Amino acid sequence: MLPSHETVPLRHVPFSGYRTHLHVPYFAMGHAALAISWNLNVVALTERLRWTANENDPIVLLERDHRRFEDLLKQGEETTERAAKRRRQLLDTLTRELNEHELMEEQVLYPTLEPHAQAREIVLEGYEEHHVADVITKELRDVTPDDERWAAKFKVLKESLEHHIKEEERNMFRTARAVLSRDELNELGARMKALKAESRG
Repeated sequence: MLPSHETVPLRHVPFSGYRTHLHVPYFAMGHAALAISWNLNVVALTERLRWTANENDPIVLLERDHRRFEDLLKQGEETTERAAKRRRQLLDTLTRELNEHELMEEQVLYPTLEPHAQAREIVLEGYEEHHVADVITKELRDVTPDDERWAAKFKVLKESLEHHIKEEERNMFRTARAVLSRDELNELGARMKALKAESRG
């Protein structure tokens, strides 16, 4: 029998090339084993999600865009019919940045996730929600900013995008972290940055 201070490996938990190795004393392996196993998964996952400043985390990049959209949508909702110029400026900015964001998702993230069964439905919904946003922004451009219909359409756009953001952040992005390795995510982030820079000329 080994002395109580000696340890044995309990479990290896691989996370996309990152491997955590936990040792526990023999006396600790009884009823606590399940709890330790659970905690190990949490710790390893936390480590996996830590990115340094020079890494290309695509999820962080996309969520940063989301926060920007939420701000622009809030500003647009607060405008009045007398702020026609401001409404045009906000819509131009939102449309341009939304197009860049959709380009990154539809050319990089979505095609990478679609082959994974647990992500396919979310990805297909994402394409459709982008289409809805594109249709509404086009319709808004055909309505004069001082028309009362502008505010109504803008509110529908806001609600549609907020729903899309929530679905992506609660479901799609979590799935992406689960099915893609850190290296794969890093590569996606680099490609997204390059595509965004290219779209801006």
